[in-house]
This record gives sequence, C-alpha cells and structure tokens, in this order.
Amino acid sequence: MDKKKYFNFSKKQKIIIFSFLTIIILIASIVSFFVFRFYTHSYEGSNDPAKVNTVDEDIKFKEVPGITNILLLSSDARPGENVSRSDSIMILTIDNINKKLKVTSLMRDMLVKIDGHGEEKLNHAFAYGGPTKTIETIQNNFGIKLNNYVIVDFNAFVKVIDAINGIEVTVKDYELDELNKYILDGGGSEKDLLPSSGTYNLNGYQALSYARIRKVGNGEYERTERQRAVLQIALEKIKDMSKVKIVSLLNELFPYVKTNISLGNAMDYGFTALNVGKKCNFKIEQFRVPLDSISKGGIINNKGWVFVIDKVETSKALKEFIFNDNKNYEPDTSNFDSIIEQYFNDYDIKDDTTHPDYEYVPIINTNGNFENSKNNLNTSSNNNSNDKVEKSSNQGSNENSSNKPSSGSTSTSNNFTEKPNTSQETSKPSENNGDSGNIDSSNTPSIDGNASSENNTEVN
Repeated sequence: MDKKKYFNFSKKQKIIIFSFLTIIILIASIVSFFVFRFYTHSYEGSNDPAKVNTVDEDIKFKEVPGITNILLLSSDARPGENVSRSDSIMILTIDNINKKLKVTSLMRDMLVKIDGHGEEKLNHAFAYGGPTKTIETIQNNFGIKLNNYVIVDFNAFVKVIDAINGIEVTVKDYELDELNKYILDGGGSEKDLLPSSGTYNLNGYQALSYARIRKVGNGEYERTERQRAVLQIALEKIKDMSKVKIVSLLNELFPYVKTNISLGNAMDYGFTALNVGKKCNFKIEQFRVPLDSISKGGIINNKGWVFVIDKVETSKALKEFIFNDNKNYEPDTSNFDSIIEQYFNDYDIKDDTTHPDYEYVPIINTNGNFENSKNNLNTSSNNNSNDKVEKSSNQGSNENSSNKPSSGSTSTSNNFTEKPNTSQETSKPSENNGDSGNIDSSNTPSIDGNASSENNTEVN
C-alpha cells in the first residue's frame, strides 16, 4: 500500500545506519541469544567477515513498510552435540505502522501439533527440522507468518554481554543456587559464582545463567520475564557502544550465528528499525504466550512437563498484539475447560504440585475443591535484596568462598523437586538440527486471520 522509499546517504551516514542495525542484531541476541549474521559459512554468500568493516557507497537503504516479524531462536546444544532443541523462542517485530519495536516470548513447553510427529512441545520442532520446522509449526498452530530466522548459541550471548561490560541485575534469594549451577554448566568457572543475593554487574557467563534460571519462583513464566528484562537493560548499554566496537564484536560472533537474512534485507531492517526506534524512544513492547487464563500445566508420560493451551484463542492473542498493537486482549475462555478435559483424558496428564510452574496448576485441597497454589510461593526479594552488592563482572569471588551458596535450596519456602528427567521426552531425529537457511515459499502453509491482513509485511 505504501510505496517503498529509497534513500542515498553519505558514507558516514551509512556507517551510522549500519551500526544501528548491528545494535538491533545485538539486542535480539541478548534475550533469546540471537545475533543477525550477514556473511558466514552458514549463509549463501561471502564468508569473509572483513567485508562487514566497510559499507559500500552504492548501497541504497529502503524503509520496509508494514509489520516485519523475525523468528529468534537459541540452540541448547553444547560443544560436540549435533542435535538440539530450541532453548528460547521469540518473535522480534518491527512495527512500522504503530511505530513500535516488540518482542514476543513463546514458551517452549507449549503442547502443539508438529507435522509428522503429533503433539509435542514447541521446542521439539527445532530438533525435528531446524528453524524451517519451527516456522512451519508456528504457522500451522498460530497462523503467524515468519519468513526469516536467526539462530545463535550460548557463546554469542556471553560475548555480547562481556562486550558491553556486563549488565546490572538484582539476583533474588531463591534464584541464587540455580544461577550458580548454570554458571558452571555453561562454561563459567568457580570465580564466576556469586556469593549471595543482591545487585551485581553480571559478566557474560553470569548473565547467561541468569537468563536460563527456571526451576524456582514462577518457573518458565519468570524465566521468560528475565529474558525480556535483560533485553531492555542491554539495549540501554548497546546504544552507547562505539561503531568500531560494534563492528568488531559482530565479526567475533560470526561462528556462533546462523540466519537466512540477506545483507540487503538486514540493512533495510536496520534502517527501518532505526526510524521506528526513534519514534518509540527505543522502548521494547513485550508479550508472552500462552496467557494464564487459557493454559494449564501438567505432566505427560514420556513428554515431561507441558502447557496445554487453547490454540485458537492463543492465535488471536498473538495476532492482536503483533498486528493490532493490542496487548490487553481478553480471550474467550468458554471452551477452555472442555479443551483441558479432553487433553487430560487423552494424554493422561497428571497435575504436579512440586513442579516449579505449579502455582499455575490447580490443586485439590482437603475439602476436595480446587485452589491455586501460587500463595505458597515466596517470589519477592529478600529483605536485603535492595542492598547493592558492588561486584565487577570480572572480579573473582574466591575470597568469599566461605559464603558461596551450597548446591541445595536457598529457601525452605521454595521446596521444589527437580523437574522429571526429560532426556527421553521424545525421540530426537538423527539429522543435524540446522538446515540450508532457505525457506521454500511454495511449502509455506496458508495463513488465516490477521496474519494475512494488509498490516502484515511479508519478508522475502
């Protein structure tokens, strides 16, 4: 509907726009552990990172009209592993209609239909067919069209956080043990462990661990909140990075990132995001599905913990936020009880009040009535959480080793059992989790509702 506008700029202006694009790239990597990559071994084009250090004088930037959605994925693969699931799933939206930047978290444990594999957790789609299968699954279940994706592993996240000299975060009492556990699991060392709760300037390994915390507090719900919070914190720091440092960092990140976004499209996205960001003061609108009122958690044999959802209403909520800029959609819950009953009967789903997400699972009290167990949780900071702990992200904590938290629970009020072993949740495919990076539009499922409205900008 709107004509695409072309602009010619001086080399200095192009460097500024290119740098902002890189900022958008780094923003995406912070929360979902994603970074855009232009020319690497995984994309059809030059694999010479030195080319990113210059901007061609003849490049023309065009503003992308409408709404652009990009799938952001992080892989949970560790070194030496060939198959993985997506650890984090998000949609980055550049809304050039309402002039907003948006990030939507899709909780990975949602039970969805994966073509050829039946009902599985959403993040299993990545193991079955990489980003293309994930895109197909999101389109089939929710009607959201996604042509472009970005995948990044944990190493990129660590490098980005270290490049911006860490992020300031207040670690709560009940988060401490899990954070320290993930530090060692993610490649950190003893000196990276935190001695107590409080406010820290987290380095890369510490921030990665903070974003991965799940088995305490509000479980997966609070986990996605942490990820989106890190996004906003990092944005403020990334905006102040020098252009030279941004380009240098981008070159470092090349080995850890895969995308099907061409250099030309990426530059256009960056230019568009720059204009949109100025209008919204670079504040990120945030959203999460499933909504509490149309989802319920439980245990399925051989699948582990899942969220059963009303797919129709979840689709409507997604479209309202992404395309109509409405984050206060009130879903129709009239069919939810029957949907839950059918799923729980078909799959013999069991309520689990010891799971970290259990506050959203109804439990039966001594009178035989359902009650919510959320009031059993102590999700607020301890009384000393506002006492700022000044600690450099590079400073070791060996001198405080006597104060280091143990591997046990930090609070008797959070008496959670470990999540059931999910190593056998599903039969993983033997093929590599990646794909060629090209999406065959002829196989793209048809999209209904608002996803195909004039507000939706298709990305080629």
